[in-house]
Amino acid sequence: AGFKTERSKRLCTAFRHECLRKSPFFAGRDLVFLEMVIGELQIEIFSEGDTIMRQGDNGDKMYFLYCGDVDVLIGPNELKVATLSSATV
Repeated sequence: AGFKTERSKRLCTAFRHECLRKSPFFAGRDLVFLEMVIGELQIEIFSEGDTIMRQGDNGDKMYFLYCGDVDVLIGPNELKVATLSSATV
């Protein structure tokens, strides 16, 4: 992502470090590792009712849920089996 100023870039990077550090998945990781992960992040925004992925899709991404809740639905009747919350991977 392009940043208008170097300050914006630094703030965004610090913000992402803090978000990742709060996630149990990334707990205890060093700064170098977090910077490598952050270098690969792409922001995607979803609205209520959007489908993020479907059961049986090939996995080519890992999602880090920053804010909100996501229902996990399976099968043709979309049975809800879980709800994921912020800081979930």
